[in-house]
Amino acid sequence: MFDDTSRSSPSHVSVNQEETWHYLKKKRQKLWLWTALGPETGQLLDWEGGCHDQATRKKMVDRLDELISLLD
Repeated sequence: MFDDTSRSSPSHVSVNQEETWHYLKKKRQKLWLWTALGPETGQLLDWEGGCHDQATRKKMVDRLDELISLLD
């Protein structure tokens, strides 16, 4: 199971999440990039582009959950 908190146990994987925004042609058209980085290496594990909302973030979290379940 993916967990975006700082705790870690054998059944949890912890990653660092970041969010940044970029302009799309006009200042009022922002694209938010959500990224998941490995805590020890800083390696990019996954990303999602879209709105600044929980639905966009959830898409990335769901993919990470699926990936981690395949690795177990």
